Amino acid sequence: TNMAAIANETRSDLSGLEDEIRRVAKVSINTAVEVAKTATALFALGQSKSQIENLLEPVTNLSIGLKTTSAEAGEFLVQTLNAFGASSEEAGKYADVIATIRTSTSLDFQKMRDSFQYLTPISRILNKDLAYTGAVIGILADNGLKAEQAGRLLGTAQQKLAKEGRSLAEALEEVNDAQKRGVKEVELLKIASDLFGKQAAKVGVVLANNVDAIEKNSQAIRDNGGALDDLVNQQLESLDAKLKI
Repeated sequence: TNMAAIANETRSDLSGLEDEIRRVAKVSINTAVEVAKTATALFALGQSKSQIENLLEPVTNLSIGLKTTSAEAGEFLVQTLNAFGASSEEAGKYADVIATIRTSTSLDFQKMRDSFQYLTPISRILNKDLAYTGAVIGILADNGLKAEQAGRLLGTAQQKLAKEGRSLAEALEEVNDAQKRGVKEVELLKIASDLFGKQAAKVGVVLANNVDAIEKNSQAIRDNGGALDDLVNQQLESLDAKLKI
Protein backbone atom coordinates (compact mmCIF):
# COMPACT_ATOMS: atom_id res chain seq x y z
CA THR A 1 0.00 0.00 0.00
CA ASN A 2 2.86 2.33 0.85
CA MET A 3 4.55 1.55 -2.48
CA ALA A 4 1.29 2.17 -4.36
CA ALA A 5 1.04 5.60 -2.76
CA ILE A 6 4.64 6.49 -3.69
CA ALA A 7 4.23 5.16 -7.24
CA ASN A 8 0.81 6.79 -7.63
CA GLU A 9 -0.71 3.46 -8.62
CA THR A 10 -3.29 1.09 -7.11
CA ARG A 11 -2.41 -2.02 -5.13
CA SER A 12 -3.70 -4.22 -7.95
CA ASP A 13 -1.43 -2.41 -10.40
CA LEU A 14 1.52 -3.64 -8.35
CA SER A 15 0.45 -7.29 -8.23
CA GLY A 16 3.25 -8.35 -10.61
CA LEU A 17 5.81 -6.56 -8.47
CA GLU A 18 4.37 -8.15 -5.34
CA ASP A 19 4.84 -11.59 -6.92
CA GLU A 20 8.45 -10.73 -7.74
CA ILE A 21 9.07 -9.55 -4.16
CA ARG A 22 7.83 -12.89 -2.83
CA ARG A 23 9.88 -14.87 -5.38
CA VAL A 24 13.11 -13.05 -4.53
CA ALA A 25 12.47 -13.40 -0.78
CA LYS A 26 11.96 -17.16 -1.05
CA VAL A 27 15.55 -17.74 -2.17
CA SER A 28 17.16 -15.09 0.03
CA ILE A 29 17.97 -14.51 3.68
CA ASN A 30 15.98 -11.28 3.28
CA THR A 31 12.32 -11.51 4.18
CA ALA A 32 9.50 -10.39 1.89
CA VAL A 33 9.13 -7.28 4.06
CA GLU A 34 12.83 -6.45 3.62
CA VAL A 35 12.65 -6.99 -0.14
CA ALA A 36 9.52 -4.81 -0.23
CA LYS A 37 11.47 -2.07 1.54
CA THR A 38 14.09 -2.38 -1.20
CA ALA A 39 11.38 -1.90 -3.82
CA THR A 40 10.08 1.13 -1.92
CA ALA A 41 13.58 2.64 -1.83
CA LEU A 42 13.92 2.06 -5.58
CA PHE A 43 10.61 3.83 -6.17
CA ALA A 44 12.01 6.75 -4.16
CA LEU A 45 15.03 6.77 -6.53
CA GLY A 46 12.65 7.35 -9.44
CA GLN A 47 12.58 3.82 -10.83
CA SER A 48 9.43 2.54 -12.55
CA LYS A 49 7.57 -0.65 -11.69
CA SER A 50 9.11 -2.58 -14.60
CA GLN A 51 12.59 -1.29 -13.76
CA ILE A 52 12.20 -2.38 -10.15
CA GLU A 53 11.14 -5.86 -11.22
CA ASN A 54 14.45 -6.09 -13.10
CA LEU A 55 16.46 -4.63 -10.22
CA LEU A 56 15.08 -6.49 -7.21
CA GLU A 57 17.06 -9.71 -7.43
CA PRO A 58 20.42 -8.13 -8.43
CA VAL A 59 20.09 -5.52 -5.69
CA THR A 60 19.13 -8.09 -3.06
CA ASN A 61 22.02 -10.36 -4.03
CA LEU A 62 24.43 -7.43 -4.14
CA SER A 63 23.42 -6.36 -0.63
CA ILE A 64 24.05 -9.88 0.66
CA GLY A 65 27.33 -10.31 -1.20
CA LEU A 66 28.71 -6.90 -0.19
CA LYS A 67 27.30 -7.07 3.35
CA THR A 68 25.42 -3.81 3.08
CA THR A 69 21.80 -2.72 3.22
CA SER A 70 19.50 -3.25 0.25
CA ALA A 71 18.80 0.50 0.11
CA GLU A 72 22.52 1.31 -0.18
CA ALA A 73 23.13 -1.49 -2.70
CA GLY A 74 20.15 -0.31 -4.74
CA GLU A 75 21.28 3.30 -4.79
CA PHE A 76 24.81 2.28 -5.79
CA LEU A 77 23.66 -0.04 -8.58
CA VAL A 78 21.17 2.49 -9.99
CA GLN A 79 23.80 5.25 -9.94
CA THR A 80 26.26 2.96 -11.72
CA LEU A 81 23.72 2.02 -14.39
CA ASN A 82 22.86 5.69 -14.90
CA ALA A 83 26.54 6.68 -15.14
CA PHE A 84 27.12 4.20 -17.97
CA GLY A 85 23.77 4.81 -19.67
CA ALA A 86 22.72 1.21 -19.02
CA SER A 87 19.13 -0.02 -18.59
CA SER A 88 17.65 -1.92 -15.66
CA GLU A 89 17.69 -5.03 -17.87
CA GLU A 90 21.49 -4.95 -17.54
CA ALA A 91 21.36 -4.76 -13.74
CA GLY A 92 22.40 -8.39 -13.29
CA LYS A 93 25.47 -7.96 -15.50
CA TYR A 94 26.60 -4.78 -13.73
CA ALA A 95 25.98 -6.28 -10.29
CA ASP A 96 28.15 -9.24 -11.30
CA VAL A 97 30.98 -6.91 -12.40
CA ILE A 98 30.75 -5.05 -9.09
CA ALA A 99 30.99 -8.36 -7.24
CA THR A 100 34.01 -9.35 -9.33
CA ILE A 101 35.74 -6.06 -8.49
CA ARG A 102 35.04 -6.79 -4.82
CA THR A 103 36.58 -10.27 -4.97
CA SER A 104 39.57 -9.42 -7.19
CA THR A 105 40.74 -6.13 -5.64
CA SER A 106 41.11 -4.63 -2.17
CA LEU A 107 38.01 -2.49 -2.76
CA ASP A 108 35.06 -3.12 -0.46
CA PHE A 109 31.59 -1.64 -0.93
CA GLN A 110 32.41 1.62 0.85
CA LYS A 111 35.59 2.18 -1.18
CA MET A 112 33.83 1.46 -4.47
CA ARG A 113 30.96 3.78 -3.65
CA ASP A 114 33.29 6.59 -2.54
CA SER A 115 35.58 6.41 -5.59
CA PHE A 116 33.23 5.45 -8.43
CA GLN A 117 31.11 8.56 -7.98
CA TYR A 118 34.00 10.59 -9.41
CA LEU A 119 35.08 8.20 -12.14
CA THR A 120 32.11 6.38 -13.69
CA PRO A 121 30.67 9.43 -15.52
CA ILE A 122 34.12 10.18 -16.97
CA SER A 123 34.75 6.53 -17.85
CA ARG A 124 31.64 6.48 -20.00
CA ILE A 125 32.66 9.65 -21.83
CA LEU A 126 36.10 8.15 -22.49
CA ASN A 127 34.52 4.90 -23.68
CA LYS A 128 35.89 2.91 -20.73
CA ASP A 129 33.79 0.27 -18.98
CA LEU A 130 33.14 -0.52 -15.32
CA ALA A 131 35.78 -3.27 -15.30
CA TYR A 132 38.44 -0.75 -16.35
CA THR A 133 37.29 1.69 -13.68
CA GLY A 134 37.48 -0.97 -10.98
CA ALA A 135 40.90 -2.17 -12.12
CA VAL A 136 42.39 1.34 -12.07
CA ILE A 137 41.02 2.22 -8.62
CA GLY A 138 42.04 -1.20 -7.32
CA ILE A 139 45.65 -0.66 -8.43
CA LEU A 140 45.76 2.79 -6.84
CA ALA A 141 44.29 1.43 -3.59
CA ASP A 142 46.82 -1.41 -3.58
CA ASN A 143 49.55 1.24 -3.77
CA GLY A 144 48.44 3.06 -0.65
CA LEU A 145 46.05 5.70 -2.02
CA LYS A 146 42.69 6.05 -0.33
CA ALA A 147 39.94 5.01 -2.73
CA GLU A 148 37.93 8.22 -2.52
CA GLN A 149 41.02 10.38 -2.95
CA ALA A 150 42.22 8.21 -5.84
CA GLY A 151 38.86 8.47 -7.61
CA ARG A 152 38.66 12.22 -7.13
CA LEU A 153 42.22 12.94 -8.27
CA LEU A 154 42.06 10.60 -11.25
CA GLY A 155 38.74 12.08 -12.30
CA THR A 156 40.23 15.58 -12.19
CA ALA A 157 43.35 14.41 -14.03
CA GLN A 158 41.36 12.80 -16.84
CA GLN A 159 39.31 15.95 -17.27
CA LYS A 160 42.54 17.96 -17.57
CA LEU A 161 43.96 15.53 -20.13
CA ALA A 162 40.75 15.54 -22.15
CA LYS A 163 40.77 19.34 -22.33
CA GLU A 164 44.30 19.16 -23.73
CA GLY A 165 43.33 16.49 -26.26
CA ARG A 166 45.32 13.74 -24.58
CA SER A 167 44.25 10.29 -23.42
CA LEU A 168 45.24 8.68 -20.14
CA ALA A 169 47.19 6.00 -22.05
CA GLU A 170 49.22 8.66 -23.88
CA ALA A 171 50.04 10.48 -20.64
CA LEU A 172 51.11 7.26 -18.91
CA GLU A 173 53.32 6.39 -21.87
CA GLU A 174 55.01 9.79 -21.60
CA VAL A 175 55.75 9.19 -17.91
CA ASN A 176 57.07 5.71 -18.73
CA ASP A 177 59.34 7.09 -21.44
CA ALA A 178 60.79 9.55 -18.92
CA GLN A 179 61.47 6.69 -16.49
CA LYS A 180 63.21 4.68 -19.23
CA ARG A 181 65.45 7.68 -19.95
CA GLY A 182 66.47 7.56 -16.30
CA VAL A 183 65.30 11.05 -15.34
CA LYS A 184 65.64 11.99 -11.70
CA GLU A 185 62.65 11.58 -9.39
CA VAL A 186 62.18 15.33 -9.03
CA GLU A 187 62.01 15.77 -12.81
CA LEU A 188 59.70 12.76 -13.14
CA LEU A 189 57.26 14.29 -10.65
CA LYS A 190 57.39 17.57 -12.56
CA ILE A 191 56.49 15.76 -15.81
CA ALA A 192 53.63 13.98 -14.05
CA SER A 193 52.47 17.26 -12.49
CA ASP A 194 52.38 18.96 -15.88
CA LEU A 195 50.34 16.08 -17.31
CA PHE A 196 47.95 15.22 -14.48
CA GLY A 197 48.00 18.28 -12.28
CA LYS A 198 50.08 18.85 -9.14
CA GLN A 199 47.82 16.95 -6.75
CA ALA A 200 47.35 13.98 -9.09
CA ALA A 201 51.03 13.58 -9.99
CA LYS A 202 51.40 10.58 -7.66
CA VAL A 203 48.38 8.94 -9.30
CA GLY A 204 50.05 9.28 -12.68
CA VAL A 205 53.34 7.79 -11.53
CA VAL A 206 51.64 4.81 -9.84
CA LEU A 207 49.54 4.03 -12.92
CA ALA A 208 52.52 4.48 -15.23
CA ASN A 209 54.32 1.80 -13.24
CA ASN A 210 51.31 -0.50 -13.66
CA VAL A 211 50.28 0.03 -17.29
CA ASP A 212 50.35 -3.66 -18.15
CA ALA A 213 48.43 -4.56 -14.99
CA ILE A 214 45.59 -2.14 -15.80
CA GLU A 215 44.45 -3.94 -18.95
CA LYS A 216 45.30 -7.38 -17.55
CA ASN A 217 43.18 -6.75 -14.45
CA SER A 218 40.39 -5.15 -16.50
CA GLN A 219 40.13 -8.21 -18.73
CA ALA A 220 40.26 -10.56 -15.75
CA ILE A 221 37.27 -8.73 -14.25
CA ARG A 222 35.37 -8.94 -17.56
CA ASP A 223 36.09 -12.67 -17.88
CA ASN A 224 35.13 -13.65 -14.33
CA GLY A 225 31.37 -14.13 -14.80
CA GLY A 226 29.30 -15.56 -11.98
CA ALA A 227 31.20 -13.79 -9.21
CA LEU A 228 28.01 -12.44 -7.64
CA ASP A 229 26.48 -15.91 -7.33
CA ASP A 230 29.69 -17.22 -5.76
CA LEU A 231 29.87 -14.30 -3.34
CA VAL A 232 26.23 -14.70 -2.29
CA ASN A 233 26.55 -18.46 -1.91
CA GLN A 234 29.52 -17.99 0.40
CA GLN A 235 27.42 -15.70 2.59
CA LEU A 236 24.57 -18.24 2.64
CA GLU A 237 26.69 -21.17 3.80
CA SER A 238 26.34 -20.38 7.50
CA LEU A 239 23.75 -22.21 9.59
CA ASP A 240 22.17 -18.87 10.53
CA ALA A 241 21.67 -17.98 6.85
CA LYS A 242 20.16 -21.38 6.09
CA LEU A 243 17.72 -21.03 8.99
CA LYS A 244 16.71 -17.57 7.77
CA ILE A 245 16.00 -18.93 4.29
